[in-house]
Amino acid sequence: MLNPIDSRYEIEAVKWNGFLIKRMGTGDLEEVVSISSSSRFAPWSSEMFLGEMNHSFSHCFLIGSDEPPEGQALGFICFRTIQDESELLNLGVHPRFRKMGLGRSLMQFYIHFCTQMKVRRFYLEVSPSNEEALRLYRFLHYEPFGRRERFYGGKEDALLLVREI
Repeated sequence: MLNPIDSRYEIEAVKWNGFLIKRMGTGDLEEVVSISSSSRFAPWSSEMFLGEMNHSFSHCFLIGSDEPPEGQALGFICFRTIQDESELLNLGVHPRFRKMGLGRSLMQFYIHFCTQMKVRRFYLEVSPSNEEALRLYRFLHYEPFGRRERFYGGKEDALLLVREI
């Protein structure tokens, strides 16, 4: 489980569900961009990740093995928290490690981390055709509340989801 988070919510690394979750650093950008580029939905550039890592309301984390050899990023999550709300900005898992519970572990970590910060409302957007992600978000009690037309590359809508505590 997550170690107690200090008053600034600045953790560097924690063991979580058999994985190691650590704060993303600039040295991780090459791996993270590679994972992001395997997504069919609006992959981020290194500049976009760097911008989030430097944003005062943002948190970016990696997930990897907690057993040697450590270091390889298997996935990532980026989100923002403002007062009692949070928005998931980006979540990705390396293609070779999908369907192994990494996305679920990242999301559970995210919800726990934010709950410690007194977040009560969680937002995200997802493509209606991304069935795997939709299953995960339903499992985590997200509900649809709207739609953004032609959000993904001007071609595909985004379904807006919310989870309230």
